[in-house]
Parts: sequence; structure tokens; C-alpha cells
Amino acid sequence: WEIIKEDVLRFLKEFHRNRILPRGTNSSFIALIAKFDNPQSLDNIRPISLVGRLYKIFSKTLANKMRKVI
Repeated sequence: WEIIKEDVLRFLKEFHRNRILPRGTNSSFIALIAKFDNPQSLDNIRPISLVGRLYKIFSKTLANKMRKVI
């Protein structure tokens, strides 16, 4: 926590001040993972989406807060 604490707090303060997520926060990257060693066709590859940790933390926190209200 000590390593990322300042980044997380800066992210949350910026969101609270501006009421918008910083650009690129909810961006994701598509990675291709081979189902087997040495894939020979696209059927042997599985795409996965990689989402940033701060966005996951933010979205889960927001969902938990909303759950209490709804």
C-alpha cells in the first residue's frame, strides 16, 4: 500500500474535484493468450481484456456505495 498510496489518493482527489474520470482511466488493452504451446491458428488463441487497477478499485468502491443506497 505504501508504494501506491500517493497515486491512489491523487486519482481519488482529482475525481472528487473535477467529477470526471481522468482520461484513459477506463481504457483496456486486449491481449492474446495462446490456449496451447505454439498456436497455429486463431482458434488456438484467446483474447482477454486488461483493465487498469485504479479503475477496478474505483468501480468496485462505487458499486459497493451504490448497493447501500439502492
